[in-house]
Amino acid sequence: NPILNFTSLLLVDQPMPQGPVNPQHESIHRMGISAAPGGRLLVLDGLSPGASVRKLAPDKPGYFWRPDLSFDAKRVLMCYKPYDEKSFHVYEIGLDGTGLRQLTSGDYDDTDPIYLPDGHIVFTTTRGNSYVRCGPFIYSYILARCDADGRNVYLISNNAEPDFVPSLLADGRGIYSRWEYTDKPLWR
Repeated sequence: NPILNFTSLLLVDQPMPQGPVNPQHESIHRMGISAAPGGRLLVLDGLSPGASVRKLAPDKPGYFWRPDLSFDAKRVLMCYKPYDEKSFHVYEIGLDGTGLRQLTSGDYDDTDPIYLPDGHIVFTTTRGNSYVRCGPFIYSYILARCDADGRNVYLISNNAEPDFVPSLLADGRGIYSRWEYTDKPLWR
């Protein structure tokens, strides 16, 4: 298929979430308190059984979540939590493994970063300082946007329940999933 004309895959390899809360919860893996060291950001060079695997990051043990490839396929956005830090932050690295830089900082978890066509970055964050109703330890993520260098972060949603996994549609519009309570137990 000419549309699927590629020779490399960007992958995350990491252990299951761990920590003080249920690791099988549908969103607990996004929280820094559940991150387990041992994650790797990898590139599979070649699509044959003998293809080589190249590690892009980290030099320091940590945990990754949802990398995004730049439009020119030269850079990768990712959220990463070093084992000795409290929170996930947004990082960028060249696909050749050079130029690693941290774009966000602070005590908040910043996850799910994606490149926007206008050069900005959208990501999910706990900067809204709210929690989901079923667990006072589970932060409610909202959407934020920042400049390409991580500066000028501003919140673009302000919901009581979490917004997750922003993505781009083919026409450039954004879409995301949302955790919403329907007041119906999931077991019925």
